[in-house]
Amino acid sequence: MLINHLTSGSDGNAIIVDDGETKLLLDAGVSYSKIAKWIRPSSLSGVLITHEHQDHSKAVPELQRRGADIYMSRGTGHEIIKREDTTLMYQSLYHLEQIEIGSWIVLPFDVVHDSAEPMGFLIQSKVTGKKAVYIVDS
Repeated sequence: MLINHLTSGSDGNAIIVDDGETKLLLDAGVSYSKIAKWIRPSSLSGVLITHEHQDHSKAVPELQRRGADIYMSRGTGHEIIKREDTTLMYQSLYHLEQIEIGSWIVLPFDVVHDSAEPMGFLIQSKVTGKKAVYIVDS
């Protein structure tokens, strides 16, 4: 499993995980153009957003407009829609309800943070069997 740490911290958070079959972007807290310099966005099978703060969700509207599949809690989605004053299509994630995105099994779970319905993610590759936990700002 390849974990490409693009950026983290108050300037923005974005991490790519790739098991050789499926690429996921964990958080999109930098500009779309910066993400596009690191990876071809159309190669992403999904974008998982932990919470609505800009340093985790800045590129969400542009990624969604360009066809990316966005996954986040309903609370997070609602806050991004309110902030951006726009509509947004995304798949709602629920605490401890596992989903599959390409070759990844994703288990979202509740975390504590000053945001609307923040989540962490346990991800496991069906290709390699390797697991990773993604928890930020908690």
